[in-house]
Amino acid sequence: EHPGAQAHLALHLTASGRIDQAIALCTETLGALPHHVYVLAIHGWLLLTASRFDEAVDAYKRAIAMSGDHGDWWINLILGQIAQGDSEGAQATIAQLEGRVRDMDLIAQLRRMVRDANRDGV
Repeated sequence: EHPGAQAHLALHLTASGRIDQAIALCTETLGALPHHVYVLAIHGWLLLTASRFDEAVDAYKRAIAMSGDHGDWWINLILGQIAQGDSEGAQATIAQLEGRVRDMDLIAQLRRMVRDANRDGV
């Protein structure tokens, strides 16, 4: 099967409430093609959705290392780091993202999210 098709199938599985099957499909696809960045990013999103934050953060770090031009991947990485309670990691990722985007409102909002998570004990 084509890996892009596998990623789309995983999204359809998720939409029908079968996220565990979707994660397994991406895991299997990545076993054969570990550097397929699109499948890796979908896998990260699925893991984030399933509250498997450590795995999601790892997947997004790997995807960004391969192709760092996708702002949503950076944001999802930061959200995963916040969910892990890794505010230092989230701040470091925000600093990296700041050099790549012009939207300083986004950067400020992400920094507020980290600050609020620290305040709320996340």
